[in-house]
Amino acid sequence: MEIYIVHKKLTVGPHKGKRCFTLSRGPRRNIASGNLLEGIENATTLSFADGEMIFRSLVEVVTEKVSQGHSVDLGPLGTIKPTIKATGVENRKDCNAKTITNRGVQFIARTELNERLKNMSLRVVNSKVRNKQ
Repeated sequence: MEIYIVHKKLTVGPHKGKRCFTLSRGPRRNIASGNLLEGIENATTLSFADGEMIFRSLVEVVTEKVSQGHSVDLGPLGTIKPTIKATGVENRKDCNAKTITNRGVQFIARTELNERLKNMSLRVVNSKVRNKQ
């Protein structure tokens, strides 16, 4: 992975509020699902269309289960689970679905995936410092 030296105001830690040098990930390119499907096609006996059907089916099944409140184990990738955020209220009778401010999902990577990624190669690629706000 390419990383860059940046000069920015830190928001946490012992140098909070100070402008310091730190490292940041490089520009990120969005990898389209088609690229993943081509990789699956090249690595397996599945066709591109088979992989696409599996992706779409996986999304449907995961969406159904997560919307029912279940966590879904995605095997070697990790787990996806539903999340909510709600505003606190003083009276129990005021605590209802209207106090929910956000609904979403959380992905928790499997330990093995995290371990494999800890060994990724890193390279500082820039000689110029980027200023970040």
